This record gives sequence, structure tokens and C-alpha cells, in this order.
Amino acid sequence: AQHDAKATFFMLGNRVEMYPNIAAQVVAKGHEIANHTFSHPNLKKLTHNEMTEEINKTNKIIANFM
Repeated sequence: AQHDAKATFFMLGNRVEMYPNIAAQVVAKGHEIANHTFSHPNLKKLTHNEMTEEINKTNKIIANFM
């Protein structure tokens, strides 16, 4: 804050969903929220559809703060 530096915070969708007030504060201070999947699974063990769901679900949650 002292130097007005901005950052990108890669957040888990389930945490943004659980703590929306923190995500709102991050955005309000001019920072960016980026997608770090919904629940941080081992992507090597997921099917393509499961990976897509992890990403898309988080994108929808993050979009509420844009």
C-alpha cells in the first residue's frame, strides 16, 4: 500500500466462494484475482472434463468481482 503496488492473486475458487469479503477487498484495492482452479486437485489425475469444470467453475465465481 505504501508504494501503491498492484498484484495478481491466484485464488482457489472454493476459497473465494467461502471468503467473498476478502476477494472483494483485493479487488477494491486495485489488485487482480486470477484462477487457481476450484479446489487445487492434482490435474494429472483428472479427466479433461473434470479439469475444465475446475477452471470454469472458478471463472464464474471470480467474474462476480469484476
